[in-house]
Amino acid sequence: MSIDMSQFYQVFFDEAAEHLASMEALLLALDLDAPDADQLNAVFRAAHSIKGGSGTFGFTDMAAVTHILETLLDRVRKNEITLTHEMVDAFLQAGDALRGLLIAHQNGSLADEAVSIAICAKLEKLTAEGSPQAPVKGTPTVLTAEDSMQSTSSAAAESGSNPSADEDQSYGFFAETDGIKSEAEKVQGYGFFDEPAVIRSGVENAQGYGFFEEPEVIKSGVENAQGYGFFTEMESRPYMPPPAISARQDDVPGRRATDRAAATVGENSIRVGVGKVDNLVNLVGELVITQAMLTETVSKLDPVIYERLLSGMAQLDRNTRDLQESVMSVRMMPISLVFSRFQRVVRDNAAKLNKKVQLKIIGENTELDKGLIEKISDPITHLVRNSLDHGIELPADRIAQGKDPQGTITLRAAHQGGSIILEVSDDGAGLNRERILAKARERGMPVGESMSDAEVWQIIFSPGFSTAAVVTDVSGRGVGMDIVKKNIESISGRIDINSVLGQGSTMTIRLPLTLAILDGLSIAVGDQIFIVPLGFISESLQPEPGEIKEISGQGEVVHVRGEYLPLIALHKLFNIQPRIINPAEGILVLLEAEGKKIALFVDELVGQHQVVIKSLETNYRKVPGVSGATIMGDGRVAMIIDVGALVKWAVIGGQ
Repeated sequence: MSIDMSQFYQVFFDEAAEHLASMEALLLALDLDAPDADQLNAVFRAAHSIKGGSGTFGFTDMAAVTHILETLLDRVRKNEITLTHEMVDAFLQAGDALRGLLIAHQNGSLADEAVSIAICAKLEKLTAEGSPQAPVKGTPTVLTAEDSMQSTSSAAAESGSNPSADEDQSYGFFAETDGIKSEAEKVQGYGFFDEPAVIRSGVENAQGYGFFEEPEVIKSGVENAQGYGFFTEMESRPYMPPPAISARQDDVPGRRATDRAAATVGENSIRVGVGKVDNLVNLVGELVITQAMLTETVSKLDPVIYERLLSGMAQLDRNTRDLQESVMSVRMMPISLVFSRFQRVVRDNAAKLNKKVQLKIIGENTELDKGLIEKISDPITHLVRNSLDHGIELPADRIAQGKDPQGTITLRAAHQGGSIILEVSDDGAGLNRERILAKARERGMPVGESMSDAEVWQIIFSPGFSTAAVVTDVSGRGVGMDIVKKNIESISGRIDINSVLGQGSTMTIRLPLTLAILDGLSIAVGDQIFIVPLGFISESLQPEPGEIKEISGQGEVVHVRGEYLPLIALHKLFNIQPRIINPAEGILVLLEAEGKKIALFVDELVGQHQVVIKSLETNYRKVPGVSGATIMGDGRVAMIIDVGALVKWAVIGGQ
């Protein structure tokens, strides 16, 4: 009987990616002057687990890299070699190489072998330099079960660790220490175990519960008489089944599986495909729409006659909202998934720029919709790289200004109302207003000294705009900041800048908590209902006739507390027959986006709603000024206003 190993690939890919992320975070947190033994052991275990899974599934390129990586890590954690900055660099580069190999295997493509060869050579060199009596390369060591057990016991005694308690904590692919823990555990094992460092191919144990790895000299696989799995033979000796050893009391299969799951998963979490979660969100969205329709219908009934029905509908409304919030929370993930990767970005780029920079992270447990997390990563990367290159000064320049030679970049996340606020700030040089204006004039942009700082800062988001005197591989080519703005606007967000020359800059991104649900204000124009996202509304008012002015060739404006704001009549924009023609008799909704304000003229305000967003492009086509649609309680389709597009249209002079 043969087993299709490909069915387990995705589990390995997911767990290997998690191990690589864990390795990188641990390596970046290491103190070279006093490395923490627990951190080193954790890095070793992660590498060992990757090697075990790689060997099991035949990904020999990954197994080769992790084998050499593991050898050096093992000598470091045993204090045989002193940990250096160069070693940490090599470990991080090895992680990058492994990540590339993992992606290649996952996509079914070919990885760049030169990268793997180069990092293996570097790791071998570091190992040899620290160990003049290193074993001859390419000589496999064949260990018997007794040798392996003695090796494990000796290693545990030297390191002061308990391999049974320390190594056997992962769920899925389980990594042993350098030797086999015990034949009893081998017989009772449930996952993918890793044998000695010379392992290559996977075999299944006598009970058929998992895949075990034998030494490198193993060649061919044969199926045992019971047909449970694959056993491997060795060139040097025929395969012999493990001796019958009584299992310990705590090795009872059911108990071991339960304990292992509890110890590893911790929160009893399960791995669920994103597609299933998205489908669940869509179904709950449909339920919310149906519930709103029922509420609209029963609201017209006599409350005395239909008291029980109305009471039941009120309870259904509460239950539906609770269900909706619970399902949406499944898609919520901590922003640390994005923030954590920037420790590496700051470390590597600061070294390239010869700068000293530390990264502070605040609010990393703030949760955000998974779809937003994936889309916000690139914009934040651009902002961090710009802070490194343009913001933080060289150590000598900082000292001359009375600053700490080490600069600080701070990533901050927090919830604010129905939005999430992300900040990228630095204590560097800040934005230079005069330099930005001078560069804008060179490009022929319409700028003036009367512009506010907020308006000047927005210039840096113009395509191709850059004030960098020298182009580096970090930034300065004039690409990036315009992409930042476009990407943020594409997910219904906005970005603001606050900067003080010589003190630093803060880039503030405001995003909705999710792209599936929207808090909005419903407005009426004629017989049509529109939804305006609450995050863009500053206020609503009914103007006096004298506050409405006509500007020749530019349309109408409204005077609000010393400001003249462009006035956009929604009925003209969408060619709708309104009930009210005179703005002084209707309602103006003041909207703010990209640092600009406009007044939207509508017939009336209907109410505040939490609506389920539907893609208009998927179901119909792109409509200018509209970002999506929703279904109201009465069954009508309501368009969701694209505030950013309206503001841009008004500023350009569309009215």
